[in-house]
Amino acid sequence: MRSRHPLPVGFAALAAALLLGGCFTGKRPSFIQPDTDPTGDAAVDHVLELLESPASGTFTATYDILAKYGGATFAATVSRDDTRSSVTVGDVRFLEGPQGTQTCTVSTGVCETGLNDASISDTGVLHTFPKEAAADRLRREQSTATAAGEAFEATIADQQADCVKVTSAGGGSQFCALDSGWLALEDVAEVNIKMTTFTPAATEALFSPSGA
Repeated sequence: MRSRHPLPVGFAALAAALLLGGCFTGKRPSFIQPDTDPTGDAAVDHVLELLESPASGTFTATYDILAKYGGATFAATVSRDDTRSSVTVGDVRFLEGPQGTQTCTVSTGVCETGLNDASISDTGVLHTFPKEAAADRLRREQSTATAAGEAFEATIADQQADCVKVTSAGGGSQFCALDSGWLALEDVAEVNIKMTTFTPAATEALFSPSGA
C-alpha cells in the first residue's frame, strides 16, 4: 500500500436513516454524531479515511450499479465542481448548489425541492453512494467481520484505487476508493457499484434537470 499523510476525517451523511422515508430540503441539524472513529482494523480504516474525507475536487465519473436482488442494472453519473454537485442514478438526478437542493426526473425535467432518495429505492443505493453511504456500509461490514481486512490495490476506470476485502459470516465484500476520496468499487451482498470512467472536469449539462 502506498504511504500517505493522514487525511482529515470528514463527516458521514445521515441520509440512510433520514431519506428513505421521504425527502428534505438542505441538511437537517442533528444531535447524533456520525461514527468516524477508527475501527482498529488498519486496512479498513485506510479506505474509510479516504471515503470519509471532505468531498472535494472537480470531475465527472460514471458508474454501473447492479442491484443483486432481482438483477436490475442502472447507470449512474457524478459530476461536481467547487460549488455544485450532480448525482444521476437511472432517470433521477440530485442537484446541490447555491440555488439549494433538487431531485429531478431527467426524462421530463420536472424537479421537486429537496433530496428524495425514495425515488431511487429500487436501485439499492442512496444518492450519497460515492462517499458517505459507501463509508457507512463499510463500517457495517467491518462490524460483523470474522477476520482482519485484506488490503490490496486495483486499477479501476484507469485510476489507481486503494481497496479492502472484508470477510464476514455472511460472505465477503470489497471496497475501493481513489486518492481523492471517491468510491471506485463497492461489492456487497445487496449491490455492486463500479466506476467505469473518470474525467478530471465537470460536465456542465449535468447541472441542469434534464441535460445529458
